[in-house]
Amino acid sequence: MTLSPVIRAVVLLLIAAGPALAKSAAAAQPEPAELGVRVEKPVGDGKLFSQGSGVLLGDGLVLTAAHVVKVNPADPKVTVLVEGRRVSGTLAFIDRDSGADLALIKIERAALPLKSRSLKVPVCARNPAIGKPMTVASIGQVTRSTTIAGPDKPPPGPDEPATTLSTGYHHGSSGGGVFDTDTGCLSGILTVEISGRVRPNSPFIDVTRFTPALDIAAFLKKYRNPAAAGATD
Repeated sequence: MTLSPVIRAVVLLLIAAGPALAKSAAAAQPEPAELGVRVEKPVGDGKLFSQGSGVLLGDGLVLTAAHVVKVNPADPKVTVLVEGRRVSGTLAFIDRDSGADLALIKIERAALPLKSRSLKVPVCARNPAIGKPMTVASIGQVTRSTTIAGPDKPPPGPDEPATTLSTGYHHGSSGGGVFDTDTGCLSGILTVEISGRVRPNSPFIDVTRFTPALDIAAFLKKYRNPAAAGATD
């Protein structure tokens, strides 16, 4: 079949514009620095706070690590620092059945700074491979790291996903976002730092574990489907 000159010209124009369109779509994806927030929850004694990080998912939802916000379960209130502003949120969901170290905080959309109301980030469709460059947003900072095999696990197979970063992220980083550097999608949530020696004579390590994308997707599916959610706060 022969294309008319007009249709042929349109097809060639779309092919030529392809890279520019892809670049424009990538530019529309929010930066990790825009999505990263700080999280505070009183422990109940009127003095101390549990402090961590979180990620703006969109629609007033903040994803963090469960251990950051599980303190004082009698009080569901959580404070979130967004764009330098302290806003009030409520603990919306913890999956106690699976034990996933994940939690959702709900913030009224009107309480968010104007820019943050429209920010959204997709969860990656697959878990990251070992050796993948990552961008991490935690405790108000954006840094780079790389996925590695866990230091306390046997050598991985060629297709085994990664759940460890080569960087040690310290106090206040739990709940921070691990983003695919190439696409900007959310690839993980920081959960625990591993610092020290696995064995007495082994090298000193300082790395961080994260909950990977597919576990996050399963967690969010339970939240959005109360019939399958199990227990919530």
